[in-house]
Amino acid sequence: MGVRYIYHFEIAALMFMMVLLLHFLVYRQLPLVRTRIFAAFLISSMAGCAFNLCSSLGCMHPDKVPLWLNQILALLAFLLEAVSSFLFFWYILQLCGRGAKWKNRVLQIGAVPFFTMVLLILSTPFTGWMFSFDRQGNYVSGAWSSCGYLCIAGYALAEFIILMVNRKEIRRNNQIIIALFSLLTITCTVIQVNYRELLLNGTTKAIVLLLIYISTQNPGSLVDGVSDRYNELAFRIMVRDKTEHGQSFAAVHIHLYKFNRISAAIGYKNADGILEQVGRFLAGIGGEENTYRTQTHEFALILPAEEETVKKAVNAIRERFGQKWNEGNTELMMDADIVTACSPRHFKSVSEMNALRDYMLECANSKGAGSLVMADDNLKEAYMRLNKVEQAISEALEKDSMEIHYQPIYSMKDKKLVAAEALARLRDDVLGNISPAEFIPVAEKNGTIIELGRQIFEKCCKFIAKELIPHPELGISAVHVNLSVVQCIQPDMAEQFIEIIEKYQIPPGMINLELTERMTLDATDLMRTHMKKLGEYGVRFSLDDYGTGSSNCAYLIDYSFGMVKFDKQMMDSYFDNESAHFILKNEFKTLKGLGIDIVAEGIETKAQVDKLEEEDMNYIQGYYFAKPAPVQEFLKLIQAQNVQKAAY
Repeated sequence: MGVRYIYHFEIAALMFMMVLLLHFLVYRQLPLVRTRIFAAFLISSMAGCAFNLCSSLGCMHPDKVPLWLNQILALLAFLLEAVSSFLFFWYILQLCGRGAKWKNRVLQIGAVPFFTMVLLILSTPFTGWMFSFDRQGNYVSGAWSSCGYLCIAGYALAEFIILMVNRKEIRRNNQIIIALFSLLTITCTVIQVNYRELLLNGTTKAIVLLLIYISTQNPGSLVDGVSDRYNELAFRIMVRDKTEHGQSFAAVHIHLYKFNRISAAIGYKNADGILEQVGRFLAGIGGEENTYRTQTHEFALILPAEEETVKKAVNAIRERFGQKWNEGNTELMMDADIVTACSPRHFKSVSEMNALRDYMLECANSKGAGSLVMADDNLKEAYMRLNKVEQAISEALEKDSMEIHYQPIYSMKDKKLVAAEALARLRDDVLGNISPAEFIPVAEKNGTIIELGRQIFEKCCKFIAKELIPHPELGISAVHVNLSVVQCIQPDMAEQFIEIIEKYQIPPGMINLELTERMTLDATDLMRTHMKKLGEYGVRFSLDDYGTGSSNCAYLIDYSFGMVKFDKQMMDSYFDNESAHFILKNEFKTLKGLGIDIVAEGIETKAQVDKLEEEDMNYIQGYYFAKPAPVQEFLKLIQAQNVQKAAY
């Protein structure tokens, strides 16, 4: 009778891994590369454990088991041990946040000892390097048998090194698993070297497999409970997996338009039923494994990148959303905005995909409910320009390099230039001059408008203190500064402005803050507070773009505006359209009756100036007098128009 092995731990480990495999097969798994590697690791570990048990039992009874069978069992046990060790090493690489190139390079290096071991094991029947059997059929360790243990311990050490090098890119729970596996593997290897009869390899793998399955491969943490689809975490994991491996695919996002209002109207229980229906329908389009609920009111599909496949899916979705949805006694119509983009053509990472999706959803929203936006080269170019504009804003803020140009405002009563509007100008080395109409909305969206507005206001105050107050002969009594709605919703806006005004010791009355109707509508209470505090301090206010929204004279009564400005579009209508002319003429009369001054913007011809003089217009602004100009050019213009003319 041969050596007596202690195999009870191995039997328990085998039974445990069988249960784990059954659970893995029954429950829906996310089709990731790492999931396939995990499945291979689980199966190879289980098979290795089984063959190790069979081989041990065969070696214990050489008189009953044929020699050829013992040789095959031992060979398979060694091979599967090497395979499972390499697969876990491969799995660890998948948990790292590094790119595919780095992973492939490390995997190639890690494959060297694996293939070396395979060659040693396969040659063993002829060389006896790993093991052999004597004439009585007893198992005999070969001269190179320790190489197997060294290989296992080497992989464990390599995995620990990978953990230390990439600890910032590996989740905390995964770090614990890797460290624990390395420690257990090395410990068990040391025990096995000294006590060959004690079988523990399967036990180590069973413990680690359980920890991996609970923390990383657990399907329960990746499924949305309402729609029974994969959730946002699963979507991010899948996209990251595909982009890191360079796979081509299309991401289709379906945003349920104003679903929060629908939920409130039909009840949240019915709303959950609708979401389940939507998820089930989309799974029929893209398949169970490719359907995700990524946000409260948003689903996503991952599809093959072929254009026809994507179009077919999109058309089916749009057709379904053109029909009614039923839940219980509730029947309703829903709109869905759909945006699609392909990797790697349009994005190469999860963060790039999310940013592009947000941009496309904004584009869809601007088109109206139920819109479709499919990424193409033009859209990507526009999106890339948006990113470059954001970068240009950030650089300008960091360097405090935003330029301020000034456009004069002409007084019809005094027959001279009496004020100026401050207009921000952004220039980038790559993009050149960037229009305020382009960079202001970007700055409002990302929040940089707060610091941008502060810098602009401070530059204006500095300009007043340095250039206007010391030179009263220039005749410029006020500088108009535009405000953003984002600035207006800052609780300390008024305090900040007062602090800057006092820093440069300028009369508050030389500041005229221009607001649009949107600002007062979006920040009603705060805006009243700011206007009251700044108004009492002496700052004046103008309502810009009057008439373009729903503003009227009754609306003006609620706010302390001493001036309103009609933009170029309104003034062009006044000159070119008979109905508009009649309406605006009466509007001018009403505003004057309220004691509110009027500024006509966008005036470009002498004929327009003469016409407005007949209307007894208060102020005029436009290219007829001057375009916005940098400080020194503006001062030269004022010198020529006000000072030199007055001297004659």
